[in-house]
Amino acid sequence: MNKLIISGLLTGSLAAISGAQIPDLLNSLDAGGRSLGAGGAFGVTGADTFSILNNPAGLGYVSSRTYGLAYRNMPTTFTSLSGNLSSPFTSTNDDGSKNQLSHLGYAIPLKGGRTLGISYQVGGYISDFRGGVGMTSGTLTNVTYSEQLNVKTDFYTVAIGKGKEDGSSSIGYGLTFANVNFLNRQLGFIPGGATLIDTDNKATAYGVGIVAGIQKNSGAGSYGISLRTPIKLTGSDVVKSAYDTVPGQLSLGLARRTDSFRGSNNYLLQGAQVTHYFGGFGNGLTTRSNQTAFGLGAELGISRETFTLPIRVGYSFSPAGGDAFARRDGLTFGVGYRPNSQPWAIDLNYAFPKTGGKDIAFMFSYRFDK
Repeated sequence: MNKLIISGLLTGSLAAISGAQIPDLLNSLDAGGRSLGAGGAFGVTGADTFSILNNPAGLGYVSSRTYGLAYRNMPTTFTSLSGNLSSPFTSTNDDGSKNQLSHLGYAIPLKGGRTLGISYQVGGYISDFRGGVGMTSGTLTNVTYSEQLNVKTDFYTVAIGKGKEDGSSSIGYGLTFANVNFLNRQLGFIPGGATLIDTDNKATAYGVGIVAGIQKNSGAGSYGISLRTPIKLTGSDVVKSAYDTVPGQLSLGLARRTDSFRGSNNYLLQGAQVTHYFGGFGNGLTTRSNQTAFGLGAELGISRETFTLPIRVGYSFSPAGGDAFARRDGLTFGVGYRPNSQPWAIDLNYAFPKTGGKDIAFMFSYRFDK
């Protein structure tokens, strides 16, 4: 096959990738905690095992040994291509999902008012299959092209939080190890003729970043600030050529709790959070631009003699994260169950992106008494 033709097809495939408009989950995937049901509004003001990565200052308010896990769907998409491979028409739709563990954490109080936390958490996930038949590329016609792109970022984090005795504030810091699994499979051919492109790149890269944050409480209100540094990847030239740096994350959250809401034992928790992603770098496969996401949400806790039933609702705004990544806004809601005499709690949270499909996450936590 003429090398110029192959080169032209390769160039065209990258153009197709950059126009695919995959929903942006490479940065903004929520692992499925309580905050998911409230539009992501409580990520940096919470105090549970999710705090280990989201804002380690929250560990300063964890006073007993706590386990937490989340199990959620990992969205997959299908992108239909048509026309010229170098500048195709694209249409991306939800194509189902698979379920898997997305968070596992353990927090244990230490001496001196400190709490140590260790967690695993999925922080980014993309699985997109794209393809088209009867396409053109240069002088070629009736080209069939297919491609699978998978990128998954797992964070393994160790952090410590320390709160003041009066509960007015807490600080936290730690290290997070990012492990990025990358797969890109491309196949282009003329039916009954030559194979024009056949590549299969699969590799893993990793890097280390710092996480740190603060939380402050003032009466019924609180706020949290958290920073995760950008993470430079090493270990694989294949991954680095596509996704060199995992973006850093700077988050600010505000929350206000109203007890005895409407003259009962119920409570109302309202919150908002803004998150800025910065410093990421990639090529046409994973082109990243700085972006700022925003979430609003509320939780109404309905208290009864033997249990509390928290009900959440919210809305998340996640703008486009680069040429290949569409915005992903959506309505969220969730419900939980907390028996008053038991140390465990469960939560079920949903998100309904405007781009279609739905996210669903189950969370379980268990607190041991001192």
